[in-house]
Amino acid sequence: MNLAKEKSILHTKFGTARLEKGYYVIKTSKEGNHNQPMHRLIFEDFYNMKIPEDYIIHHKNGNKTDNCILNLQLLHKVTHNKLHSLGENNPFYGKKHSDESKQKMSISKIGKPMKKDIINKISNTMNTVGFYRVSTRPCDECKLNFTWIYQYYVNGKHKRFQSVDLLKLKEKVIANGLEWRIINKEKAIKTCNDYGYNLNELIKE
Repeated sequence: MNLAKEKSILHTKFGTARLEKGYYVIKTSKEGNHNQPMHRLIFEDFYNMKIPEDYIIHHKNGNKTDNCILNLQLLHKVTHNKLHSLGENNPFYGKKHSDESKQKMSISKIGKPMKKDIINKISNTMNTVGFYRVSTRPCDECKLNFTWIYQYYVNGKHKRFQSVDLLKLKEKVIANGLEWRIINKEKAIKTCNDYGYNLNELIKE
């Protein structure tokens, strides 16, 4: 078998995958995954969850054939489209939209709200710190080399709060009327132990 053919065909537990428009797609049927993109199957298998409606799996490094779980990221379609519509990759690069087209695009981005049980499952599966919607973000200038970040969506638009102090982040979140709670007590306790916080102070009052 030549090198080109080896790269275009993969034999996996999900079935035999072939390159199709840059992605690996399962082309056998006995496993029940016919025509399913392999990167979606890998993500669902690893996190033991179904990808919710209006969400896609993004390849972080831009290589569509690199399906390492560390390279796969769950993103809302709106956020994903923005990533792939920057600069000259945007078909409207250098052009201006009319007010009417801007309004249509704004309406189309609203989409359907996710069900709360789906949000909880995603948060609990992918969250590593134990607090709802809270994660960490690398920060070379910060004492701990990261900052705490709370991410949420409003009408399909990605928003966030961040702070080097988890208690201050909690205060910002609550002050803006957003939900603050523990979604995994074991992870939350570990976070407090690792970074010197009192769990009772991080429980919403």
